[in-house]
Amino acid sequence: VRGRITHNGHELSEFVPARTCAYISQHDVHNGQMTVRETLDFSGRCLGVGTRYEMLSKLLKRETEAGIRPDPEIDAFMKAAAQEGQRSNLATDYVLK
Repeated sequence: VRGRITHNGHELSEFVPARTCAYISQHDVHNGQMTVRETLDFSGRCLGVGTRYEMLSKLLKRETEAGIRPDPEIDAFMKAAAQEGQRSNLATDYVLK
């Protein structure tokens, strides 16, 4: 899944999210449309993580340089398990089986 996140039509690089908007989740769960890393990155930018964002960027760079990639099975499970409020879901059932 690819896309971009905007706030009132502006990209996150065009303003300081921590000073202009707030992210308030009704349920603190992973958004099934984004990876765990993307969700944490988005939430962190909205909360204003300061130096921790730079640390995460450095970590991502080191992981990329070392050839470390997320485990596809764990990534798929996290996406499948994040579908809150559904008793059954074809994608979730398939992944979990």
